[in-house]
Amino acid sequence: MLAKKAKSQAGLTLLELTITIAISTIVFLSAGIFLVDVQKGWSTMFRRVHGDIVTDAYVARKAFDGVVRKLARSYTIGADGGSVEVDYWSNTPNNDAFFPDRYARFYWADNQLFIERGQKNPRTELQTEVLAKNVSRCVFSGAGTALKMLLLVTKIPSPCIKQVVQLIRFEMLLKKTLM
Repeated sequence: MLAKKAKSQAGLTLLELTITIAISTIVFLSAGIFLVDVQKGWSTMFRRVHGDIVTDAYVARKAFDGVVRKLARSYTIGADGGSVEVDYWSNTPNNDAFFPDRYARFYWADNQLFIERGQKNPRTELQTEVLAKNVSRCVFSGAGTALKMLLLVTKIPSPCIKQVVQLIRFEMLLKKTLM
């Protein structure tokens, strides 16, 4: 008789199982809410700190892409690679000009990326605007009709970046000599 009673009490009751599930659900939901709150806080802080950098880089890319897509197969890269002038056609509906009628000049000065747009013939500057601030480096390169812009936008001043790059090069040089 005792053996039958011991066997019948070996399992969990429905009430105990329900309470265990309820407690587990509360713990998991609390942990989920905490993780979502932490992620929202991190995202908000990241946008506050880096929002202008991301926006500047996006605006510079869109402006560069927009002009280069209308490229008339002719561009001139500055001797230092820090500027490029592109000839292109305007978007006017009745534009049947054989030669490009507009120019755009991208150039890097005072840690800013500028675009100067104007009419090509006679050469008239229509507008100059800042595309990106906090530009640590900007290099233009091209091959054939392809044109490339390497843009480094950061909040660290340029001399600090040069020191970091020199340290990285020094470390790479050490690794090569040690191998």
